[in-house]
Amino acid sequence: MEEEKKKKDDIKKEPSVAEDTSTQSGSKELPVRKDTWPELVGRTSEDAEKTIKAKNSGFKIQVVPADSFVTMDFCTDRVRIFVDEFGKVARPPRIG
Repeated sequence: MEEEKKKKDDIKKEPSVAEDTSTQSGSKELPVRKDTWPELVGRTSEDAEKTIKAKNSGFKIQVVPADSFVTMDFCTDRVRIFVDEFGKVARPPRIG
């Protein structure tokens, strides 16, 4: 029984990608994949698309009107950019 407990205590918990592993000492951090872009709200759809593709060229970008009906399926390689009647990003684009 003691040995079992000792083994469990010896196992190091690996941080998941979602956990914040940043430190002030400059130690290595796990890469965190960005899944939403709130900073793009209010910008043009073209600008938003360029910004997203600059670091994530594998995404399929869909620009759709903010009030349109879309499928509810989740695609890990798709980002929808919802735009208002002026062509500005209406809500944060996100993966899905």
